[in-house]
Amino acid sequence: MVRYIIIGLVFYLGFLLVNLPANVVYGYWKQSMGEEVPVILDGLNGSVWSGSAAQASIAGQPLEKLKWQFKPMHLLLGNTEVALDFSMQEGYGKGNVGYNVLGSFYADNVEAWLPMGLVLPMFDLGSLKAGGALAVNLSELKVKNHTVATALGSLAWQDAEITILKPMPLGSLKVELEPTDDGIKGVISDMGGPLQAEGLLTVDQEGKYDLSAEIEVRDPQQRDLANAIRSLGRQDRTGKVKIQQAGNLASIGL
Repeated sequence: MVRYIIIGLVFYLGFLLVNLPANVVYGYWKQSMGEEVPVILDGLNGSVWSGSAAQASIAGQPLEKLKWQFKPMHLLLGNTEVALDFSMQEGYGKGNVGYNVLGSFYADNVEAWLPMGLVLPMFDLGSLKAGGALAVNLSELKVKNHTVATALGSLAWQDAEITILKPMPLGSLKVELEPTDDGIKGVISDMGGPLQAEGLLTVDQEGKYDLSAEIEVRDPQQRDLANAIRSLGRQDRTGKVKIQQAGNLASIGL
């Protein structure tokens, strides 16, 4: 008899959790956080389990029409996972994000289109100004100890543009990411346009990266762009500029 009472209480508590109004829970959470609130939500609808917000701001980045749906089956594996879908000014994103019992953050089936004007402020890249958009397609992403440990998919800088005194189009650039025994390997290539590029990026599990690339201007008459890329590295006899750089992802905000 006691066993059935306990089972009944568990199901009742589960029912309450599923149907807790999102605005009530968020209100309590926001109050407990005080002034340091990393997530701001307005226009809440639905429950904690499945709901939406008309507007949101996460770590200062404005979002619109944020939707979430928890995946209860993953709780059986000790993971907390939720499907997210959002839109933003000239962009969008969707995918599954979660947190596992080992204390690692993960994501899969991530697809996003993010204006570079909103992406760059997330990183410490100095006064660099860039145009275009970042197209994200990741089937797998894992973050451990605040460091990107595994990634599978691609990142593409579409309609890339940098501003040095004046805007200079670069074309589109892409990096194909795949996991390795030591971390992540990224193959860099261009997708046509004024700038020709190829290279290799490796990142170990401690966040240390090594970048080796060659870039050149397809049309030598584009003197402003040719002069700009010469400042990035050593130019060989064929006109290619070799870039060699190493460091830690933490130094650029990753």
